[in-house]
Amino acid sequence: MFNFLKSNKGFSLLDICIFLMVAGLIIGGMLAFYKSYIDKKSISVTVTAMVRASAAINDYIVLHGRYPRPASLIAVQGDATFGAEGPTAPPLCNDPAWRTTTGMCLSPGGTVLVGTIPFAILGINPDTAIDFWHSRIVYAVTLSQTDTVTYAPTGAGAITVQALNQTVTPATVDTIADAVTMVPIGHDMILLSHGREGRGAYTRDGVLAAACDAALMEGINCDYTETFLLDSHPTIPQSGSRSYMAGPSYYDDFTLVQRAVSGDNWRRSQNPLSPNFLVTEVDRIGVGTNAMPTTRLEIVGDLRATGEIRADDFCRDTGGVDCFTPEMIAGSMPQMDCGTSAFVLGDRPPIVRIGSERVFCGSPVNGGTPVISAGGEGFVLPSPDYTSLACPTGEYMTGINASGVPQCAPP
Repeated sequence: MFNFLKSNKGFSLLDICIFLMVAGLIIGGMLAFYKSYIDKKSISVTVTAMVRASAAINDYIVLHGRYPRPASLIAVQGDATFGAEGPTAPPLCNDPAWRTTTGMCLSPGGTVLVGTIPFAILGINPDTAIDFWHSRIVYAVTLSQTDTVTYAPTGAGAITVQALNQTVTPATVDTIADAVTMVPIGHDMILLSHGREGRGAYTRDGVLAAACDAALMEGINCDYTETFLLDSHPTIPQSGSRSYMAGPSYYDDFTLVQRAVSGDNWRRSQNPLSPNFLVTEVDRIGVGTNAMPTTRLEIVGDLRATGEIRADDFCRDTGGVDCFTPEMIAGSMPQMDCGTSAFVLGDRPPIVRIGSERVFCGSPVNGGTPVISAGGEGFVLPSPDYTSLACPTGEYMTGINASGVPQCAPP
């Protein structure tokens, strides 16, 4: 008689716990990887759409001499206003009527139009006006810049931008202003995505995704005034506004702001008298600096030119201190002539120094006892005899001795 042993052994509770723990680690890692992928993808898709829209808007400006007006945020495919320019005088943004009528509005100050990208007149794909979360990208533009009569190529923007400065404690919100005058810088336009939460955003179907929450930091970007908060600081790269932490500091928006037409856009001059000239509408150029230029042309390092350099003034620093006009050197200003200047001492004495927008005249050479000039610069003789300084015929001056007498020698 045979006895067969039947094995009933299965997974123990410990085995199941180990399996679940390992599976959890694997799934957790995969979820973290997927979340990172989605975050990067959302940034890439949204920023790419805004960059493409910005390029199309700038191309439109070159062709038409003005910015396009925003399109309706609520229009859908089949509507006549879908992707088309909106009116010049829509309801004010603090009037709820715009949300059910025009789908675009005018800022309370009457200077900025707010809507979405007018893809139809720009000739671009409608998806260019949509962010990663399928919400419409907001396009705000200075009203005066949408008219060919009032358009200013160098920028006449009415949009004020702010940025969070986290380099100080507690963090502050900086209004981006001119580094010298401290006057807020006006910007022509801003493109805005309301981020993954979509507070204040309109969906692809023209429906409000979520109400604007004025209590949050990002609330300034959905009340549609003339002021917007950027996602990163333009002069402090390491400082940004984005925060997904619940509470007043929450900010998930993406922004692209433009002060004036991009300096990368060179074009043929529109002036019929100079059609062969290439011009750019950039306002400030910086060479050798990664920061925002504080003057129209800021060069860190040497400036070398083989042709002409033309300027109304040359200054020692950016504050307009210690300046002089090129005419002082290349012109015929009386104060630069020792023969006619009010500072003349003697009969056409030589220039000793230039400063304070004048020349200082004097004569450190010739025989006799030198005296200090009235200006305190150089020397001059009571009765100079410059003819005695000439070398004899056939000789050349080789130097001046300690007494100021020229030394001559044959060649």
